[in-house]
Amino acid sequence: MTIPYSVEERYGKTLKKIGPSLLPPLGLAYIAAVLEKENHTVRILDTAITDMSIVEVKDYLENNKFDAIGLTLMTPMYKNFKEILKVIKPFTGKTPLIAGGAHPSILPIETLKENPGLDYTVFGEGETIFPDLIKAIKGEKQSSEINGIAYREGNSIKITKPALHIDNIDNLPMPARHLLDNKKYIPAPSTYRKLPMMHMISSRGCPYNCIYCSSQSTFGKKYRHHSVKRILEELELLINKHGAKEVYFLDDLFTLNKEWVNELCNNIIQRKISEKILWSCNTRTNLIDLPTLENMKKAGCWQIHFGIESGSQRLLDLIKKGTTLQQSRDAIKLCRKAGIQTRAYFMLGLPSETKEESLKTIEFAKEIDPDYAKFSLTTPYPGTELFDIVKKEGNLKSESWDLYKTMGGLGSNTERPYVPEGRTSKELNELQKKAHKDFFLRPRIILRFILNIKSIEELKIYAKSALALFSL
Repeated sequence: MTIPYSVEERYGKTLKKIGPSLLPPLGLAYIAAVLEKENHTVRILDTAITDMSIVEVKDYLENNKFDAIGLTLMTPMYKNFKEILKVIKPFTGKTPLIAGGAHPSILPIETLKENPGLDYTVFGEGETIFPDLIKAIKGEKQSSEINGIAYREGNSIKITKPALHIDNIDNLPMPARHLLDNKKYIPAPSTYRKLPMMHMISSRGCPYNCIYCSSQSTFGKKYRHHSVKRILEELELLINKHGAKEVYFLDDLFTLNKEWVNELCNNIIQRKISEKILWSCNTRTNLIDLPTLENMKKAGCWQIHFGIESGSQRLLDLIKKGTTLQQSRDAIKLCRKAGIQTRAYFMLGLPSETKEESLKTIEFAKEIDPDYAKFSLTTPYPGTELFDIVKKEGNLKSESWDLYKTMGGLGSNTERPYVPEGRTSKELNELQKKAHKDFFLRPRIILRFILNIKSIEELKIYAKSALALFSL
């Protein structure tokens, strides 16, 4: 199950006005599929779409008996996680409670220590770990034999060595989407053209060294992708069984292996899948070229998401991004030439960043002019090199994990968990608002959005977005 975490908690009051952005918990769906393959009965309770309160979750668990209950969480949800554990533990009795996801993967021992009602934490790729853990719960294995878990033994906490990453991810069954209410997942405005939109993961792992990213804690550095055959099977399943008209590939580095991308695109075109769906993906500005982009466009790709981060080369080098400003300029131009829209993501408040450099990032976003831009406030998540750096420097203001929200400046003016030397939370929050206003409230952007409107529903979304921006 997921942790109750409202749209306002997740995105702040301003983005709540625009509309929710709710993605399916594919991580849970993958683990559920593995368990079902071993003849276990599984349910997924996604409180994000049921909008259940903690009390309602307690009632659900009290009225439905389970052999084990797994909870997945990201760092900003930690406060809610602690609260729900206190509420549900008296009603779950001796049923083991297991925590997984990004936060427990990074802090498996600490998560157990701070939550007496919790029995296990899982760190790493859960598909290989969870089935063995269920066997331990049933008395068929010893906890000490299972890699990738922390657990209680008497009054002490034990941790096993990390589990090996899954080399051939084709061996995984397709995620158990039948356990999710797929129609209720609403993507963010301007991230889709057609509904229903479904989500896929075609690869895992990242060989890059960005100091702010914690994904390697779960998926490691080794890049692994599905075979073209497997991707085609899943695409056709989404179209034929779920009526998908669009797909978003959630993996970070869709174009790392260009030979694989072009083979996939050629097959999508040959099988006429491109006539049935549109799709979008994420990648890096140094991992594209015009021939590949043109092939992706023919295969139905209409939008690419790029993490550009900063308009200062000094700061890009500092965070070990491994890209240049010129590569970002070129990437946006190449996509535009290929007829593919772009979404660019930027960070404000990087270590040692001055106000002048923050403003430079805003100006750089306007210069390269992606179709959409999002400005986040630098948040040093545990498990990252960034967290270790700012903590060692003494600039970490708080380890209250509920403050660790990159879009926090668009909500109430809360204190930031990290502020660069000589700057303030108030200044960064105001800069985040300024960045979005300065980028979106330009005549050329407004005209671009107007020309792209294809339905009354899109018109309503853009109108709400404009009102939200004016209210900042």
